[in-house]
Parts: sequence; C-alpha cells; structure tokens
Amino acid sequence: MKGPKNLQGTPEPGEAPNIVNGSFGTNDQTDIEMLDGVDALAASGITTVFASGNVHGTQTIDRPASFRLGFGVGAVGHPDQFGNVALATYSSEGPAPTLIPTLTAVPYASTNLVKPEVVAPGGNRDGTPSDDVRSSVPKTGCLYTPPPGGNIFCDPSGYNTHGGTSMAAPHVTGLAPCFCL
Repeated sequence: MKGPKNLQGTPEPGEAPNIVNGSFGTNDQTDIEMLDGVDALAASGITTVFASGNVHGTQTIDRPASFRLGFGVGAVGHPDQFGNVALATYSSEGPAPTLIPTLTAVPYASTNLVKPEVVAPGGNRDGTPSDDVRSSVPKTGCLYTPPPGGNIFCDPSGYNTHGGTSMAAPHVTGLAPCFCL
C-alpha cells in the first residue's frame, strides 16, 4: 500500500488520514482480497469504516465490513409517522458470516462477530427522493443513463438523493473522530 506523498513525491507518513470510508464490497464470503489492506490500515492506526451492504437477511454483511478490523455500518430508514426508526428493509444484517479470515495464527476463525457495529440514516430506497439522503455527486462525466424513473449518480446541480448503506457510512465516518473509533 502506498502512503501519502508531497508534490515532489517524497513520502509524508504524518499526513496519513486517521479514518477512511469505504462504500464498496462483495458478499462473496470467500473473497479475502481486501483483508491485508484493512489489517494494514488498522495496524497503522487508521480506522476503517465500511458500508455493510444492501442485501437484507441474517449473515449478509459484505466484505470488508465483515472483517474483524472493519467497522461495519448498516442503515436505518426514514422515520414513520410516529417518529420511530428501524433497520432499513434493505440493510444487511449480522452476525458476520461464520468463517471470517484473520491474519492471526488461525487463518479462518469462527467468530460470529456482531455486525454491523452501528447504523445510521441511509434512506428508504423506495424511489421517493425525500425519503433518501442528499449527497454531492459529479456534475458531468457519467458514462451511463439512469433506468426509467431511477436516479443517476451525476446531476448538473452537483447534488442528488440516494439510499443505501453507502449513504449511511459517511455519517459514521464524519462522527468517528468525536468518538475515537
């Protein structure tokens, strides 16, 4: 893994971030390609926050959120008419899948880790923009068009609404320094 460098290309390890957010993953539980990177970030004192995935059901946490050192974030939907919030219908649930690879003496440890560690607003993903999370998006450059009636990740205004655990994870990433995760 490469670290931060100044404009002249000289390594500047003191400029490394304290926390990183990842809104990507796979539900292929045999895929451990990102494990070394997540463990290396943690060993460097960098907190990793990952969206847990949008596949409802138990033991559906995506990797790398399911890794022992990955901090997984699920999503809650829009409050109901009484102000109650609940796990969003699409949010992946734990516990983490039974066989979690680790870099310890036991390559695969049966852990049943509690995942996700926390939930945050992720929207309802029901096609109603007011029920989702407003986010900055690229103004131009998208190479695809939205499905009929669907959102696209580019918008001339620079903003759009989306729903999912990828929208919930940045809430936690922004607050994490306050809680010293």
